[in-house]
Amino acid sequence: MGMQVVTSPLWAAVVGLPYEGISLLTQLIRDVLPVDIPVVSETSLRDLQKQSSSFPLGAVSTSVANLFSVGKLIDAGEKIRIIAFVDHPGRLLTVRHPDISGQYRYSFDHCLHLAENGVATLSDPGILYAAKLMRSVLGRHPPTLTVRYEDLNQHPEKVAESLRAFLVEGRASDDERNIPVPALFDATTEDVARIVRQFRLAPELFDVAKRWGYSDDRSWFKTMSASSSAASEDRPGTIVAYYTQGTRYEREAHRMMASLSRLGLPIALSAVDDAGGWLANVRRKPHFLKERRNQLVGPLLYVDVDAVVHSDPWPYLHGYTGDIAVAGHHGKNYISGTILINDTEGARAFLEEWCSDQSSKPEAWDQHSLHDVVIANSMRSPQAFRVEHLPPAMCMVFDRRFSQPVTPVIEHLQASREEKKAVDNEGVSALLLDKRHARLSELEAELGLSKNSNTPVLQSAYRDLKVDDRISRTAKLSVQHESDIARWADKVNLLSQWSGRAEIVASLIDAPDVVLDLGCGGMDLERHLKPGVTYQPSDIVSRDARTIVCDLNKGELPDIKASVVSMLGVLEYIHDPKLLLDRLAVKWPRLLVTYYPTDFDGKRDRSAHGWFSALSSAGLVSIAVSAGYDLKSIVPSSDSRERIYLFQSNRCPS
Repeated sequence: MGMQVVTSPLWAAVVGLPYEGISLLTQLIRDVLPVDIPVVSETSLRDLQKQSSSFPLGAVSTSVANLFSVGKLIDAGEKIRIIAFVDHPGRLLTVRHPDISGQYRYSFDHCLHLAENGVATLSDPGILYAAKLMRSVLGRHPPTLTVRYEDLNQHPEKVAESLRAFLVEGRASDDERNIPVPALFDATTEDVARIVRQFRLAPELFDVAKRWGYSDDRSWFKTMSASSSAASEDRPGTIVAYYTQGTRYEREAHRMMASLSRLGLPIALSAVDDAGGWLANVRRKPHFLKERRNQLVGPLLYVDVDAVVHSDPWPYLHGYTGDIAVAGHHGKNYISGTILINDTEGARAFLEEWCSDQSSKPEAWDQHSLHDVVIANSMRSPQAFRVEHLPPAMCMVFDRRFSQPVTPVIEHLQASREEKKAVDNEGVSALLLDKRHARLSELEAELGLSKNSNTPVLQSAYRDLKVDDRISRTAKLSVQHESDIARWADKVNLLSQWSGRAEIVASLIDAPDVVLDLGCGGMDLERHLKPGVTYQPSDIVSRDARTIVCDLNKGELPDIKASVVSMLGVLEYIHDPKLLLDRLAVKWPRLLVTYYPTDFDGKRDRSAHGWFSALSSAGLVSIAVSAGYDLKSIVPSSDSRERIYLFQSNRCPS
């Protein structure tokens, strides 16, 4: 064929993530090389060189392991050639795993790994770490050829020519720069939301794309962002946890609450009686979560109480669209310390199956049955529920090390080591306990906790809290100007006696009115409305698929047309009622609002109810009039201390 191979052995390595085109690239390299130079995909170049006597003319490796090992060859002064196999990060983020149905393979932080035992974990190096390794290799200037996926896929003959020139003739073509971003606009709605969210979470992806030769024009991202509201949803769901009263886990709960309080994240924390030992207490986990899933709305994040939360996990977690997401030990087993449980029927099916499996295995930990249930589901066709995978950062054991640096979002502190030490002095080494105690000291110092502090932990039902705890909670929310999302996410805090006032308010609304129910709660109003009235619910958490989620204390309002706005039992929980009324008056013509004015409410402590505002009846009417409302009527409510006010806006036409 007229090819002249250099007389010295040819050693070359493909470096990159395990892209789907690696098989085609491997075949093209075989096609351009003499048959006596092997091209191996299963073994790294470093390991091939250890057998150099078997390869007198050299060898080429296309193994993914090259990413981690060729740097050592360069350091050792070996003369090697590098083929950098790259793709635009935006397209990589839409690639599905070939052996795991419906699962994305690459994320900015990790890559999905499937072990021989069927355990899938998001634990291999992701795009950013792979790019860092490649940069460290290419920065030492070995002879390099860059091959891009789209060229391989669309123009394999041109890639073959470049490979021949580089490997056979020893010539490398100049690397192209400012390559147009590959067409991403045929991506699905789910793909688009994923691309936008991942680039939002890790804007360093733009730098990676530029480093790999792609244009830095970001207009494509702006277009995608504008088309995907889902990618901007960062609103926190509810963290759920439980602890056993009268045990060392009260201290664990206090530490967790301190970390969440610092971040202002909602949590529904439950105190339970000691079931008679560590095993009995952890075995109740699936049953506890089944109950909480039925009580709460929106996504739930279960976290073992012996953990601390370092940063808000929800911007990351909103990228999951499956029923649940679990973490796991790489290549070993699934773990139950952190579990995302979405508000879906599939999630409920998972919890039913987990409870059943746990009950059938009297000696199994919750984690053992979780593992078995997830594995069994992965082997079904079709699967009963969709499982996705959490990265190590969401369930990081404090003294565990990984193949790449991991910054914990949720750090687990292994209180079980204390339990096992108490039961069996030989079960846990003193070194492991010393490491735990040292880490606890560091964290508690950061959180400002004294060794003897034991602030009472909040219960899940608001009415079960002590009065002093409710007052303290209200005071803290008042300082922060925040809403009590955790309270309103829990259905047990939506009281049945509130239905009476809803019936009276409904009688004041006639067809064909469109009513926007702000703070809809249990949507009692809808059940009493006259035929022909259109109902639109809105609340701080989702109550059903129709609910427009908004936080009134953050100035958020729905953008819809309505003839009547109702706020039943809402204005008491608003930090600045005048500002809210001012904003409502310019958007909707009529307002029906209930309120417990101070002059009818006796001398009870309003902060013990979680109320932020304290207006007399005349005071409420005054700020409404100043906002642009005319008072039409005041009607008694079902509670003698409460009144119903009907206002007409003079700033918004009917």
